[in-house]
Amino acid sequence: MKEEKILDLIGNIDDRFILEAAPAEKKVRMRVPAGRLAALAASAVLCLTAAYIALTYPEKTDTVGDCAENSETALTGEESGDSGAPVIVYEAAGDSEGSLEESIKSVTITPVYYTSLNMPATEENSVVISQAGGASSMIDVTAFDESVLSRDKCCYIVEGDVVDLYVKYYNYDIYDDKFGENEIMHSSASTVVYEVAVNKTWYGDDVSGGTILVEDALYYADPVFSVRKGGRYVLPVYEYGDVIWTDIHEYAGGDITRDSLYSTVYPYHPQISVTTDGFYLVPKEWKTLTAVNSREVIMDNLDEDNFYYKGEMCLVDADTFAVQMAALASSIE
Repeated sequence: MKEEKILDLIGNIDDRFILEAAPAEKKVRMRVPAGRLAALAASAVLCLTAAYIALTYPEKTDTVGDCAENSETALTGEESGDSGAPVIVYEAAGDSEGSLEESIKSVTITPVYYTSLNMPATEENSVVISQAGGASSMIDVTAFDESVLSRDKCCYIVEGDVVDLYVKYYNYDIYDDKFGENEIMHSSASTVVYEVAVNKTWYGDDVSGGTILVEDALYYADPVFSVRKGGRYVLPVYEYGDVIWTDIHEYAGGDITRDSLYSTVYPYHPQISVTTDGFYLVPKEWKTLTAVNSREVIMDNLDEDNFYYKGEMCLVDADTFAVQMAALASSIE
């Protein structure tokens, strides 16, 4: 990764957010088929989807931005009057006389408050949280963008329930010349392991119905967004390897065998979480996934003025998420 200060790129992360440092946009254009019937049908689907979301999560008066600000072509964001709520304007593609004017539809996509979301009941892992409190807050990482999926050779994007979460401790020896030639130094490390019951495989060989372990050298210990037992998440993972060892030192003995081959592609920010009624809470950094038909989530449960993700989360319905995820998956090299 190119080194940049995390405080400049992904917000203020302090000691309580980090367990241990890990070793070491593609915009989707959704074009509507030509013709009046196709335009009207797609417009009706958009209206019904927006209406369902509005009924599920009623509007609260506030002035906010638009999560779908990245959309182009058929879907564009505009502000509506004094309310400040984003409006999605649907435009039909095609040259049929009169079809464009008759098929233009406007749907107001209102923001939603985090406290109104139907989030699953989760368990906080006190061991992980206590471990996170003592690690360094200065980590050099690049800000997330979707190209990291290809760069880090993402092999799976899975959706599943975290049925267990635990810390694994490693104690091993290395050869080091710091105090003398080939002196043995005792070392230790710890990781966090997620046991995930996979409900759906969005990318990669289908592992739905099974259980996989994901082992990370860093735990994002945020009080709201940390991965917890009982939660459902969409996790992109890559094959890290079967040992924690790196080429920095020569191995001299001890436990370095990981519980899992897999690690989270980008553990430095919130993972995509799923509500109990099937909506997806997605960071705006997933530009493809939040490009259209998404609602801004107001983090009304947070008091910190400088909290980075206070205005950076979107709510996406299941149908839109599936279409956008398919587009994203097809772009992974």
